[in-house]
Amino acid sequence: MRRFYDISMPIYQGMLSWPSDPDVFITPFKEIAAGKSSNVSAITMGTHSGTHLDPPVHFFPDGATVDTLSFDAMIGEATVVALEVEKEIGRDVLEELELNGVERILFKTKNSLFIRSETFKKDFVHLTKDGAQYLADIGVKLVGIDYLSIDGYGDKEAPVHNIFLSRGIVILESIDLSAVEPGRYQLICLPLRIVKGNGGPARVVLIKGSDLQS
Repeated sequence: MRRFYDISMPIYQGMLSWPSDPDVFITPFKEIAAGKSSNVSAITMGTHSGTHLDPPVHFFPDGATVDTLSFDAMIGEATVVALEVEKEIGRDVLEELELNGVERILFKTKNSLFIRSETFKKDFVHLTKDGAQYLADIGVKLVGIDYLSIDGYGDKEAPVHNIFLSRGIVILESIDLSAVEPGRYQLICLPLRIVKGNGGPARVVLIKGSDLQS
């Protein structure tokens, strides 16, 4: 029996956004109650709202855009790792894990306790530069984190983004792993096909089944 976990954030007006990014607005455009033939809404949001992917063009003007990302990175076996760290995921932490052969890794941290809060937390858990370099060196294709950024708040150099995106490693941010146990899953991560998009809001699902190893 397969079990499905929707780890994408619900999109709604008033949801949590990165402080300098656009807020989400959903407004009626046509309403049956107002005499129209159907209900249609207009949505205004940033390309990095909610659960989303960061493609290389997010930091590199000539980098790949979200509509050109390989399905090979976004669909396949993924490993969910639960870490009890206070703020940083560094190389020392990662070297203690069994990550040989892991191509897609999702980090479940204390962030999962407040990922659905509408109050922004500055002290969220994030990767460090040496942690990102380690993951890049072992050949990961996709890295996910359970908050709005994989880099720390206020770090204008954004070393983790630069390391991953310069190597074509896809970044998956704002995933909700609160109901997901550590282990191996099948990942299906499909961003909106935004032409030349610098980010892609995505519906992301993990699948656990009898044919998968735990």
